[in-house]
Amino acid sequence: MKGGRSSTFLVLFLSIAVFCPVLTSRGLIAGHEDGDAHTARIERLDSDSGHEFNTTYHGNVSRGNEVKYVFTVKDGMKKSSAIRVHVNSSNAQGMYPVLFVVRQQRGIMSWPIPMYILSLYEYDAVARTLCPMDFGDISVNDVFIDVSCSSPNATYFSLIVTVVHDFEMKMLSPLALTVSPSRPKYYYFKFPDDVEAVQVKGHANDGICATISVQETACPVFDLNRNVEFTGIYQTQTTQSSITVQDNDFTTKEFFIVVVVHPDDSDCNGLTKLTPALPSNNLMNIHDLDGSSSLESPLNRIKNITITIQPTISKNQYWRAILSVVAFFLSFYLVCLTVVIIQWYRNREKADDDVENSRGETEPLLAGDSTEDPSAPIGTSHQPSYGSAEMRHASELSRNTETIPANGDKLTQHREHQHYARRRRHSSDSSADNISLDDSDIDMLNDIEEEKDIYRTKTFLYVSDLSRKDRKTLRKKYKLYHWNLLPIAVFYALPVIQLVITYQTIFNKSGNEDICYYNFLCANPLGVISAFNNIFSNIGYILLGVLFLFVIWREDLMHKQELERNHGNEKMTGIPKHFGLFYAIGMALVMEGILSGCYHVCPTYSNFQFDTSFMYIIAGLGMLKLYQTRHPDINANAYIAYACFALVIFLAVLGVIFGTLYFWIVFAVLHIVTCCILTAQLYYMGRWKLSSADLGLFKRVYLVLKTDCLKCARPMYTDRMILLICGNAINWSLAIYGVITQPHDFASYLLAIFILNSMLYLAFYIIMKENRIEGVCFYLFTVGLWAAALFFFLQGLAQWDKTPAVSREGNRDCILFDFYDHHDIWHFLSACAMFFSFMTLLTLDDDLDEKPRTKIPVF
Repeated sequence: MKGGRSSTFLVLFLSIAVFCPVLTSRGLIAGHEDGDAHTARIERLDSDSGHEFNTTYHGNVSRGNEVKYVFTVKDGMKKSSAIRVHVNSSNAQGMYPVLFVVRQQRGIMSWPIPMYILSLYEYDAVARTLCPMDFGDISVNDVFIDVSCSSPNATYFSLIVTVVHDFEMKMLSPLALTVSPSRPKYYYFKFPDDVEAVQVKGHANDGICATISVQETACPVFDLNRNVEFTGIYQTQTTQSSITVQDNDFTTKEFFIVVVVHPDDSDCNGLTKLTPALPSNNLMNIHDLDGSSSLESPLNRIKNITITIQPTISKNQYWRAILSVVAFFLSFYLVCLTVVIIQWYRNREKADDDVENSRGETEPLLAGDSTEDPSAPIGTSHQPSYGSAEMRHASELSRNTETIPANGDKLTQHREHQHYARRRRHSSDSSADNISLDDSDIDMLNDIEEEKDIYRTKTFLYVSDLSRKDRKTLRKKYKLYHWNLLPIAVFYALPVIQLVITYQTIFNKSGNEDICYYNFLCANPLGVISAFNNIFSNIGYILLGVLFLFVIWREDLMHKQELERNHGNEKMTGIPKHFGLFYAIGMALVMEGILSGCYHVCPTYSNFQFDTSFMYIIAGLGMLKLYQTRHPDINANAYIAYACFALVIFLAVLGVIFGTLYFWIVFAVLHIVTCCILTAQLYYMGRWKLSSADLGLFKRVYLVLKTDCLKCARPMYTDRMILLICGNAINWSLAIYGVITQPHDFASYLLAIFILNSMLYLAFYIIMKENRIEGVCFYLFTVGLWAAALFFFLQGLAQWDKTPAVSREGNRDCILFDFYDHHDIWHFLSACAMFFSFMTLLTLDDDLDEKPRTKIPVF
């Protein structure tokens, strides 16, 4: 048995000895390089030889033929440097790509060639920056690069490993980069000890779409089109971008700046152009991958971009900018306080003089002097007191009797005398009790409609004709404006605040700065708020709105005190004073500041109406107040007015979302029809209506043209006709302009209609006041403020109707205190312009306070 076992082992030993050389000669054992397809080749390149980096290596790989490279990096390399790998394969196929795997001490990176981006674009040249290693380690760090391919045929590739010596960026040192979709780049930055926030700015002359990202200094670095949005803060860019980074955004106070070029421009401008890149080796060699070359094709998306890092303003500059604006608007309070003190001093002197005069007048009366004629019969010495109902009706009767033409309708004249007779009898019967007619009581009379026709359709109207309703009733009516506006503002503002807080939270947590449309070149953060300057600049609306409310409260208080001195009887001089609309205007100005600030927390396409809603209300209330001035008895109901404002806001939303040609046509028709209805309402002082007897609107228009234009040398109401012709000409032009051009920003277009109509009406009012120089100067100053404000508004720093990248093309640097941009100046100037516009409305007719209402014309 032992001999048999020994012979068996001997046979096995001899078999191994015989066949081992055969196996070796056929390449079945790895480690030999005879060029056969089934062999494995290992190349080790040591950096000590001095020629490994910046040297091109060529090779072929196929199924089972894997190539390995080892690059040794010793402790001598500086931390401001990084390693970048460039690979190329001209004949790699999509079915058998060449795979590159880079292994480091703390990570691994891999990519294929050809590289497909978005499954549409194919690239055969790739360059990647390796994740920086801990160069402070005394141990030797090796970089392993494995190249493999599953193709049965040999596939060519080339490889070069370079050192990026300027990997660490310095403050205020621009860095020019050349980037393509398959060759992204990133660089390193560390905050200096004395800097708390910086701006990372990117500028390019071409419009190629790219993404600029700021990421934590951790491996792996997300520098591909498919994963650059996974972490950090990022923006899309065409020509410029700017990211504000604070030192507390990253725990290590250092970050990477990553630049990735997109294979098309769909992410930047919404347009997709299928322009796959040509093979890079047909245009430039491997050494040109990171440099400029004269052999470039328009199909290759090579983006030249310059990155600059600069510090933001210091804390002292920050607070100086804020306090300067606060001081500017508080100066308005100081001026108003000074005026109030001066007026109080003058009124006190006037009161003392009135007391002295009253003493001088009472002495003769105490002595027994009488102004009555003793020879007059008993009962005939009674004279109606000035301002009494008897005197008022008598003056109205005499004036209106004079204005009736000699050849007028006798029936109308007879009705008028009957109405005045009834009114005088009613007034004399109730004069003992000093009871005035309530508006609701008047409207219950059967002849109220005929009486309105008589008063409001006269050729020449005076304020006394349109101030016949009871003051207390009108006061209650106009109070509805500001009491209704208060709950509207509260219920409107609460969801707005909740929504913008959500937007800001998403903006901060996601890092996607394409969510909000800021002027990123001038976005100064404060805590979690990204652009505090755009929010704070709305403080002018709030402060001046509160100041205007104080001014109105004081005017209202003084008016009440005057009524108390007159025992509740209002003087029949000057324009009737009603402050309800003024209170509503002041509240609307405050709300405009609050909602505009909310909008600028995160300006987007979906919350644009927050910024303009109360602008519409302010413009509408201003026109209502101006009309109420000389038409105190004729004004819109508060509920109807706010319902119309809600309709306007709804139209603004529809115009932005569905701004098609059909919408513009419908809006233009609605605009023109509304102008026609308001024209008839204003021209006839509300004394017209559409009924079956009129055979519709067209017959009414025909009658107006026939009576006022064809058969008369001049219209019945010339002043009103001039205003309405000018207003209709401008509004019709705006409607036609909208249909032809179809502006993208419908909200601003609609706001322009309101502002133009307001300024036109105010200009007409001042002109009709017969050249009062004070009012003209005040108006011209207000118009100048509006013109300056609109200049800054039209700069177009950010436009939410465009894509974020295209919107950033209009971004500009700060122009005031290195803190405020053009849009902030618009906030300041428009707040001042609105305040002076309201003050113009308030003081426009102060010169008529002592003029009888029977001599104040209506226009």
